[in-house]
Amino acid sequence: MSNSRLRALILSILLLGIFTSASHAQRTIGIQWDMPATTDSSLSQLQQFKTLGISTIEIKELPPPKVWQQIDSLGFSVYANLGITFPTTKTFSEPDSALLSQIQHKASAYIAHSSIQAMGLFNYGAVQQADFNEALKPYISRFKEAGIPSLYVVSSRNIADSLQADFFLWDIQIASQEDLSDIPSQAQDYNGGYIYDPSEELSHQLAPFKEFLSATSGNPQKPVFVSSQWLFSILQSHPGFSEILASITGDDLFIFPLPKEQAIPQERSNSNIPIVILLLVWGSIALHYSGSPLYRKSVFRFFTSHRFFIDDIFHRKIRSPIPAMLLLFQHALLFSACIFSVFSELFSKLGQQALFTYFPFLTIVGSNTYSIFIWTFLAVITVSLISIIWLFISHKQLRQLTQVATIYVWPLHINFLLCTVAITLYASGATKIPLLIGVIPAMILFAVAFMLASFDFGRFVISGRVTYLFLTTGLYVLAVGGGLIWLTTYDNWMDILRLAVNLT
Repeated sequence: MSNSRLRALILSILLLGIFTSASHAQRTIGIQWDMPATTDSSLSQLQQFKTLGISTIEIKELPPPKVWQQIDSLGFSVYANLGITFPTTKTFSEPDSALLSQIQHKASAYIAHSSIQAMGLFNYGAVQQADFNEALKPYISRFKEAGIPSLYVVSSRNIADSLQADFFLWDIQIASQEDLSDIPSQAQDYNGGYIYDPSEELSHQLAPFKEFLSATSGNPQKPVFVSSQWLFSILQSHPGFSEILASITGDDLFIFPLPKEQAIPQERSNSNIPIVILLLVWGSIALHYSGSPLYRKSVFRFFTSHRFFIDDIFHRKIRSPIPAMLLLFQHALLFSACIFSVFSELFSKLGQQALFTYFPFLTIVGSNTYSIFIWTFLAVITVSLISIIWLFISHKQLRQLTQVATIYVWPLHINFLLCTVAITLYASGATKIPLLIGVIPAMILFAVAFMLASFDFGRFVISGRVTYLFLTTGLYVLAVGGGLIWLTTYDNWMDILRLAVNLT
């Protein structure tokens, strides 16, 4: 008896003194399997999964016959996903032949295997829209008639109220401690499991995964899926994780020792890029103001003595192109940082992926917000240069592009203040609505800068003033208005935008 008590005491000291440990009920760990290109690698990975105690896998591609045979022989429960990601209403209401062929081919193959536990209809769809759910109903009916045992979808939010399938897998993005705190202690009946989806900064750490298991421990019967890419990366950097995983999936109580790691952030952190650009732009404005008498004398004259300022410019009293060029560049930088802030706040990681999936040309430097910054910067510079050239060639009395550039960019001084407000709100963690209050006026002013310059130069048209205004402001309004009407009435574009915004 005394020896038993001594062994128990020693074991307790070891567990509490050296490692941070936790005991939970046995959990089911599933793998979202990124199947290797070769059959031998696939067979090897399946055997490794089985050794680790993993009993459930999700596939998105059809395995070769040998791989299917290995899956069946090892007794895996398979979640077979059709691989349709970010569908909109049009995806199912007006499917193309390639999509229909893909659905028919995969569904037929899935039905033929007894290891299939459920079939995934789509990932991250527009389930909050009634017309989307209506378009989905015929597919669900056909799958049920064909004998699919169970249907599921993958979602980044609780969709129990609008769910058409039998259950959903809840993809929970973990970027901070507050994301873990938001996990409900009791799962909904329609929640068939969790997907552990850490941010890039947390993906190499074990502590977030341990806390994720703890946060979902109230529902131990719900499987927890991790990506195979994350699993192999963790096994490489933390070799002892294989024993931990086998303990989690194989024992009633498990031990989860942790290495020394940085604490999980309490809140999501915003990018510092907008703040850095804000400081650089205002620093360059201060240097320009202090070092250029020409700029210093005229910076307020546009607003306080507007007619006098325009007369000076038209009669070429200001000849240097440097102030206008510098202001054009500064405005493009600051406006791009402002749009970057809105994009980062308005769209989650999944929302951004949805936009990049439908508009791959946006990924100029990869599927991230930096691509949006670069595209915005290029667009602002391009639109500004086109506007300046347009105003110049439409006015017969103008002799220098500098005249047009100066009149065009001077109203954009107001945008410096508006963008500063928006970026400051972004840095302070403001919600979407206050952020848009600073951004929308900046966008409007940038749009009307062309028209303001057109009216200023229209005063100096000797004959045909109405024609000049039509060729400039009139055509500009038609172009901008036509673009806005097309964007707001083109269903596919609006469906994509609504889907991306709702992927929180």
